[in-house]
Amino acid sequence: MSAASLGAASEAAAQATVECRSRHYQYTECYAGERSCPELIHQISSNACILNRSWGYNRRSGQIRVCDGRAGSFADVGGYHHGRDDS
Repeated sequence: MSAASLGAASEAAAQATVECRSRHYQYTECYAGERSCPELIHQISSNACILNRSWGYNRRSGQIRVCDGRAGSFADVGGYHHGRDDS
């Protein structure tokens, strides 16, 4: 794979993720774009990001929410969740 291909691949990966941070322990929403069901792919905060407690996703608004000082990178994993195919 050429350097140009690697650069394009990393740029595509960066565009496919959304970083969302709760600053000063405040509730924060981040637009998820065209993702249908974002999943936490990388936890940035030292405290655990727990679905439906410290982070979540609103399908109607397309917003990822985080709170209590949590932060993470989110991506649409395409129907493959935690080692099982939900399709």
